Amino acid sequence: MTKNIFIIAALIVIECFLFFEFINVPVILKGDYLLKILLVDLLCIVLFSLKYERNKTLRYQYYKISFFFLLSFCIVHYQIYIDYILGNYSHLGYDFLIDKSIVPKAILGSSIALNSFLIGYLLKNEKKATINVRPRPNKIYPIKGILTLSCLLFGLFLSTVDLSYFSGNYGKVELGVYATYFQNYFIYSVMGIIILKSWNLKIIGDRIPSFRNYVIKMGLPLSILIGLYFPLVILSGDRGPIIQISIVYLAGYILVSRKKVQLQHILLFLFVAISFLSVLGVIRATQTKGDFVDKIMNANETKADLSSSNSFSPSTMELAGVVRTYHKSVSYTDRNGYSFGLFQGVQILSIVPGLGSLFKILTGLEADKIRSAELLTKELGADHGMGTTCVADIYLDFGIMGALLGFMLFGWFIRFLDEKSLTHGDASLFTWVMVMVFLSVSVYLGRSSIMSVFRDCVLTFLIIQISFVISRVFLRDFTKQYIR
Repeated sequence: MTKNIFIIAALIVIECFLFFEFINVPVILKGDYLLKILLVDLLCIVLFSLKYERNKTLRYQYYKISFFFLLSFCIVHYQIYIDYILGNYSHLGYDFLIDKSIVPKAILGSSIALNSFLIGYLLKNEKKATINVRPRPNKIYPIKGILTLSCLLFGLFLSTVDLSYFSGNYGKVELGVYATYFQNYFIYSVMGIIILKSWNLKIIGDRIPSFRNYVIKMGLPLSILIGLYFPLVILSGDRGPIIQISIVYLAGYILVSRKKVQLQHILLFLFVAISFLSVLGVIRATQTKGDFVDKIMNANETKADLSSSNSFSPSTMELAGVVRTYHKSVSYTDRNGYSFGLFQGVQILSIVPGLGSLFKILTGLEADKIRSAELLTKELGADHGMGTTCVADIYLDFGIMGALLGFMLFGWFIRFLDEKSLTHGDASLFTWVMVMVFLSVSVYLGRSSIMSVFRDCVLTFLIIQISFVISRVFLRDFTKQYIR
């Protein structure tokens, strides 16, 4: 019996234990019970970290989807419980638990989902890779079309957006339908530029000795677009686009150059990034009237007043706080039953642009009936979006069995993407798009719907294909170089 088979067997035994606990779950919240389940989860993660990595290029590589996702998952689904055990919860000032009687059930659901993900990932790791005797020819793709499309979308976004939005009014001033679409497609197009540029560098085999050299090879137009867009995002108080584009941009360098990023460097990068994003969150939360500069001046005072600073990890508290939506999903299904695929089905329909809206028109269902984030926000009685978690989104549809099977399949799929991220010649362009898009959202995938990321993959790929038409028809950029 190999080392990995032993680890998988141990995780399966632990999964059976967790499932038995779920069936006989207590309804009284006790810190020692939470501690017991958290120690079981820690054991699972330790076992997973001891696995034998069959793929040499993935050994000691921490800049990958699985690592970021697991980190995000643990922050979202466990940080509040750790605070509760440490005695910090009574000082946080928010009712994250919603209903204490469902918390033991919730932590067991999260633990089963986590363990299933680890099992699925390891099962794919044990499957021997098939050797492609005749690898597909890899094409060098044109860039002019995607650059042109990106500039056009950026201009359309600026021409349709309410300029007061850029005074720290994210979530307070509506972008409008057109501006929202133009911004989203602009983000897809920027990621498309990075995806195509990194693909071409990967196929050509250009030597990338330094990050500075990588920036030069990515081109001045892309740097200008990012340099213009990022300050606007910061001024608005939004953070998502900065995370997405920054991770993809850095991923292009790491994956093409095959740099091994050490764990301490990843943790330092995440600490700096989370601290910066936390400051933006505080600035956005201030009630100060006036421009963005006024809000910056009052940010430190606001931060000092926020009770979440009593957490053992204040910088990730905002991310961890979304666990209240998961708790609400558990209590909601206890009262109303499951949706049997409605939420996942709508996300699948939304992969094809327009089908999600058509479904709403034909069924007459409002957004709070077909999207978990809207439903949970309404159930919580909030006047702004409360979000969702990856476990809550599946749990609303299929309960604990959905979490068990769904996350096992997801673990298998993420292992597939991790493997393809560092291959040079065996991945299709669409697979490369999936690698980069899933990387772009991996640090907050714990508080998101998994199926919505597939929609982003399809839309990014569609933008890239449209850019090829623009290159061929309007710019006469015929790139037909193939490399085997």
